[in-house]
Amino acid sequence: MGLLALRCYLQKKKNKTTLIEVEETEVKHVDENKRVKENIVKGPHGRPESVVVSVEGDCHVDDDIFRKKKELKAQNVHAKTLGEITPSALEAGHSS
Repeated sequence: MGLLALRCYLQKKKNKTTLIEVEETEVKHVDENKRVKENIVKGPHGRPESVVVSVEGDCHVDDDIFRKKKELKAQNVHAKTLGEITPSALEAGHSS
């Protein structure tokens, strides 16, 4: 029973290697506004003498970066299969 527990422990220890992949997403939010004002200046007899048009514009840009981590489980390529591990090798502490 102890050998089975030791074998399961060693197998889990070999498979615990994980890779972390980071995925970045960049989001830009652009907000543009324009304001137009028109002023009419009247002359002495009530007629329009001049027209003043003013245009105001502003632009806001916001940058956001979202990061998402992905953990991938890496398999040990050089690990032996369970059939190659003998109980005597587990008791001795070496694997060949």
